[in-house]
Amino acid sequence: MGIKMIYLINKSINKWYKILNGGEDLGKINCPLCKKFYYNLCIDCPIKKYTKLSYCKGTPYEKWINHQRIYHDSNIFRVSCDICNDIAKDEIKFLLMIKEVIKCH
Repeated sequence: MGIKMIYLINKSINKWYKILNGGEDLGKINCPLCKKFYYNLCIDCPIKKYTKLSYCKGTPYEKWINHQRIYHDSNIFRVSCDICNDIAKDEIKFLLMIKEVIKCH
């Protein structure tokens, strides 16, 4: 996957740091990985390669979406409570792990 993929993952990690600091999650609109892979069923996305699932299923992001919809009833997702904060941190940890997996291959 190489340097380009690590660059996209780093941009995705930065997105989540921004979310932790008051930014918004606009889903595929502001996700660097989704911008490249979403409309092609996530084929070649490093997250799909790891989970074997499309659209970030099986990741902390799935938990994030469910939490946002159930507890915050908004289409613009942001850190609104301690649980949001914890899930956003889990997403960063997950992306860092994916980055390490890519570096090892």
